[in-house]
Amino acid sequence: MSIGTKIQAALKARGVSQKELAERLGVTHVQIGKYIRGQVTPKPDQLYKIADALDISPLFFGLLPEKITRDGDLAGYLMEGIRCGFCSLLAEPDGTLTLIPAEQGELKGGPMIFDQDVLHRVAVWNLDRTEENAARAMLNDRELDLM
Repeated sequence: MSIGTKIQAALKARGVSQKELAERLGVTHVQIGKYIRGQVTPKPDQLYKIADALDISPLFFGLLPEKITRDGDLAGYLMEGIRCGFCSLLAEPDGTLTLIPAEQGELKGGPMIFDQDVLHRVAVWNLDRTEENAARAMLNDRELDLM
């Protein structure tokens, strides 16, 4: 999908208008419209600012966050793992979701993920991989307690 489509999906997921985003960024709403229509491609530093202004993971725009400490960042990281075939989600009989590595054994490089809110958001996206569902999954709504 285009960056413009992603910006539009993020605006919709947050319930923010182009004008409000422009005010938050200190640019004109005309500039935001150009981004959305694909007339101008924002540079990575501007995409980080857009992600910050909408409180959405920069992973939504294909950019890495500084750290995975927020729920939207974790969702984006897991979604990329599913896209690449590194892991998948399993619905347990009791309704909980479990992240399953592609190969037997523990996930390498991090703790097992048990945050049901994040896993549910990723599962919704996994069932219907629209930009709107991706944006909703990657909204940063809270800090994670990964300890």
